[in-house]
Amino acid sequence: MRLRDDTDHERMWLKSYWGFNPQSWGCIGFTEEYRRDRFVREFFRPDLPSALVAIYITKTAPRENRHMASRIVGVMELSFTLGFAEHFIDLEQEPFVRKDVEAGRWRYSIKAKRAWRIIESAWPLVHELADQSYWPSRARYIGAQGVEMADSEAGRILDLPVTRAELFMGR
Repeated sequence: MRLRDDTDHERMWLKSYWGFNPQSWGCIGFTEEYRRDRFVREFFRPDLPSALVAIYITKTAPRENRHMASRIVGVMELSFTLGFAEHFIDLEQEPFVRKDVEAGRWRYSIKAKRAWRIIESAWPLVHELADQSYWPSRARYIGAQGVEMADSEAGRILDLPVTRAELFMGR
């Protein structure tokens, strides 16, 4: 199945993570509340349909996720539910995250309502697929804030083969 076959969304944002585990991490998060609020203002614009969020894995990913580094590996569709990371992340399944969440990282979150995994053999390199939205000097900003992708980039992601991913629905 292609992502396009399972959703009618066409707008897409790009955000980076250290891994993609929607079964235990059912949200996107921001360390600063103002960044989440800016994202919400842009993402949930009343004049545009909502968007999807493409997740690429950073070059600084933990060892167990290094095989995913610099690749777009999944997509999340967000809900309109705002909250805190500890409500949308299963900290029992993500023990390395507990300390970061308790220190305030990724605390200001938006709950996901669906997620898809891109088939591993089709994982695109972020700098090749998102050649208009991503460049190395912008990587930290994308991780902290996220950026809206060009229509042509979103279209290429919508054509990738995916499977539905189990999603942690929160507490």
